Amino acid sequence: MNKRRIEFAVDERGVVRSPDLHDATVSALNLESPGGRRVLTLSFRTTSGLELDVTVRGVERLRIDDLLEANIIFDARIQTLRQYGSQIVVDLFGSDSDRAQSTFAQMLAQEGSEHLSVLSISPAYGFTLVAVFREIEVLMTLAPAP
Repeated sequence: MNKRRIEFAVDERGVVRSPDLHDATVSALNLESPGGRRVLTLSFRTTSGLELDVTVRGVERLRIDDLLEANIIFDARIQTLRQYGSQIVVDLFGSDSDRAQSTFAQMLAQEGSEHLSVLSISPAYGFTLVAVFREIEVLMTLAPAP
């Protein structure tokens, strides 16, 4: 199958608007550490039939909860670490919000933090995902020629 690289279009709040991932199903999830660098690959099938492979490279932090046999997305967001804010500490570590602000400040103070982004997926059914990462690539599977 041929694949073409595409870019996610996100709104001012970071919600992925195109391609539309609302009610997309997750068909595969893979986490690897080639050379010690964590790579997360997610495969989606949208309600319009698009097949997408999203590769997240340089995963610094990751939390996945409630992964089920069937997983349907409500929405996905991509934001900078700074835009996501101190809620990242609660979402990643379950820390109480009293310590979240100071822990978030420590995360921002780390070298290279300006290059970190956050992918968050909220479920309609199934898993939630929060990943702090350095790079993202989206490949769309092209339909075979008739």
